[in-house]
Amino acid sequence: HITVKAELGSKVTITFSANGKTVTKIIESASGNHDKVSVLTVDELNTLGDGSISISAVAAKDGVISSAGTGSFTLDTVAPIFDQQ
Repeated sequence: HITVKAELGSKVTITFSANGKTVTKIIESASGNHDKVSVLTVDELNTLGDGSISISAVAAKDGVISSAGTGSFTLDTVAPIFDQQ
């Protein structure tokens, strides 16, 4: 899960980007506390692909848009190989 905190009633747009592709999640009305963003689905993970995933979150309320909060993580869906000898 990704957790975001934004002003009560804000609309928060979270964008995941990698390999020229994007996936967007939206919190329509932030609680003012720490809101969890739903987990990326298998299809969304496949869209992004393995490697470095950039995250950008922007909140908007009453026409005011926040600066972006950013982060990143590495997605590795390749199973490790165990060589038994």
